Amino acid sequence: MAQQTYAQKIAPAYNLYNQTLNMPPYATYRRVRKDPTIALVRTLINAAITSAPWSIGSLDGVPEDRVRFIQDEMAKHRDEIVERAAFAAVDYGNQGWELIWDTDDGVNLKIGRAKPLLQDITRLMVDQYGQLIYFVQDGPYGEIYISTAENMHMSWRVEGDQWYGEPLLINVLDVFDNWEAVDAAALRFDLKLAAGQMIIRYPKNEPFTIDGDGVSRPTAEIAKELGETLVAGGIAAIQSSATQNQLDTLQLQNPDWDISMLDTAASSPQYNERLEYMDKLKVRGLGFPERSVLEATSAGSRADSGTAYAFAVNNLTLIHSIITKNINKQLINKLLAFNYGEDTIDTIFMIPGPILDSHKESLFELTSDLIKSRPEVADLDTLMDRVDIPKSEEIVEVIPEVEQTPEPIVAEVPEEELE
Repeated sequence: MAQQTYAQKIAPAYNLYNQTLNMPPYATYRRVRKDPTIALVRTLINAAITSAPWSIGSLDGVPEDRVRFIQDEMAKHRDEIVERAAFAAVDYGNQGWELIWDTDDGVNLKIGRAKPLLQDITRLMVDQYGQLIYFVQDGPYGEIYISTAENMHMSWRVEGDQWYGEPLLINVLDVFDNWEAVDAAALRFDLKLAAGQMIIRYPKNEPFTIDGDGVSRPTAEIAKELGETLVAGGIAAIQSSATQNQLDTLQLQNPDWDISMLDTAASSPQYNERLEYMDKLKVRGLGFPERSVLEATSAGSRADSGTAYAFAVNNLTLIHSIITKNINKQLINKLLAFNYGEDTIDTIFMIPGPILDSHKESLFELTSDLIKSRPEVADLDTLMDRVDIPKSEEIVEVIPEVEQTPEPIVAEVPEEELE
């Protein structure tokens, strides 16, 4: 396949009027997106947007062969582009592509490939007006410039001319750090609960003690070894129920020593409740409202089961619309200009379809499969609301109201009147 791109040309030695924007912490974003709850929401967002319907429209009088050409090109490349863009909206805040053009048939310039670029090594360059002008990457022989004719760039939640944008993940960074801190504290507590904490007190006025081999050694060192003989797995703790006889025997043999167990099971911090709450905050931060935020307050039940779902779908529809507008402006218009002239720009375009109930079935099935695994840290209740999956306590048989035709009133008529 014959492919044309100028991106492989070495950048000129002189410096153009440009400035490099400050790059976001992509390594941090990659670590956070591995969180099970966040990963689950990412999957649902991408599935909803990528599977949404789309169509090709045109202005009056546009030849049908041009419309079919754009339709065929989008059918080959649209899903891959939208999937990468949807993930980037959550993970990074921006996504760049290098457009590799194909001239294989000798008639039309086609899309050979829209190659997604790695954010970490792609610098965005802007002119003195703040407009994005090209990408820069470090090549083996110098910097490689990718011009606007050969790139496509999408960014979300841009402030001013900061074209790197902001990802949805930025809303959950602090929550993620707090979640890790609480999880680490819970792990330390669990280790203490598995066994009591041993405390060995040795005589202060005896810095050295003769061990069993007749060697004078520091008493503190001998105390440490004494504890290690009573532990399992190298942890300085033993189960109180399994060591009482051992402790009594050791104390009789060493009357100047005191060996006791600290019971750590007396208090039980509510770590699980705290972790569950922060998991819900992760879901909220990614744009999905909590059931308690939008539901009515009647009898503690959900008065409108579709409210939370509709709100989330509106967010997804907006992302889908932004992606589609960028494809129209930066990809379809280039195809039209290169093949038919600049006067054909905006005459053919992609139309994003709504995320309808008919397309919710795939989300329903996906979420059902994910729920079967029931990851402990996932806020499954909110995600079930997201795709409108009813819970057992919410399944109510709804009988549609049918307008009843009133029965005619029949009055008894005396027989003499009938005559």
